[in-house]
Amino acid sequence: MIQTLTWWEIALAGAVLALSCAESAALWLARSQGRTRNVSRLITHGLVVVGAIVYAWLNISWSSSLESSEWLTSFHAAPTTNWPYLVVLVAIGLLVAHELITHLRAVKAGLTRNVSRIVSRMVALILLVVIVGINELKWQLYLEHLNRLSEEPPAIESVPLSR
Repeated sequence: MIQTLTWWEIALAGAVLALSCAESAALWLARSQGRTRNVSRLITHGLVVVGAIVYAWLNISWSSSLESSEWLTSFHAAPTTNWPYLVVLVAIGLLVAHELITHLRAVKAGLTRNVSRIVSRMVALILLVVIVGINELKWQLYLEHLNRLSEEPPAIESVPLSR
């Protein structure tokens, strides 16, 4: 179950990556045609791409460490927090939310009428919320599994077989 949730996280991060790459490609096309000179969106989309790649890499490396037999050798060496994953997700979410807010301001000011960017950013935010939920569920299951491994087995009383 934990591995399945991890692969769902990676797939959804890939969808966020694909959305950001599509937006970046559209932005590069608009820049080449002289329709925009905006550089901040290029930087923001680049950071989202990097964040999605880092998040997927973190999950792939964590998943591969689970598959190795060495992770069971030391309960204390096993990771028990998921804050690096959440930091990356929050950073991506803030970047996407910033892009959405600035685009909505531009629409309100009459500078653009592009609805597809609003839709893609909303989809990306929804995907990020789903990823956070999956991440929390995965870590809860993982910690429960680690707790079960750390519990001492009940002592078996010795019963004499014969008198």
